[in-house]
Amino acid sequence: MKERRHAILSFATFLSICFLVALLGSLITDTGENSWFNGLQKPAFQPPDWLFGPVWTVLYILIAVSGWLVYVREKTLIRKFVLQVYGAQLILNLIWTWLFFWLQSPLIALIDIVILFCIICYFIVISRNLTKWAAILFLPYALWVGFAALLNLSIWMLNPVS
Repeated sequence: MKERRHAILSFATFLSICFLVALLGSLITDTGENSWFNGLQKPAFQPPDWLFGPVWTVLYILIAVSGWLVYVREKTLIRKFVLQVYGAQLILNLIWTWLFFWLQSPLIALIDIVILFCIICYFIVISRNLTKWAAILFLPYALWVGFAALLNLSIWMLNPVS
């Protein structure tokens, strides 16, 4: 019973951390009609704004489950390292939003998102030794961040002064 309670509490913690990152990011993000973002030139493949919320909701759930699957493994040095990489990607994820929307710097945000993409891929590689499902659940995240990096690059190229 104690183990079950710990598993539920730790899973709730991972969900809470991921949705805290989402909440903090959403507080920074302004895509309204009179926003800086709305005034930018965007590529033809830019998805509609309404799509980002549902996509990120699913991704944050997958990110939380993936991290939790690593966390519940036996305590080893590799598990600790994988969780540190996991934490790093969450921080880089949040920093991107701050760089792009608050600092209004697509170029610096592009550097961040490329590093984020590499860290996500690294997490996939190193977590699969602990649990293949943690790695598998990160694949949609890697694909979306790769797509987001392409969007970021395109926006930077279309708005060279930004």
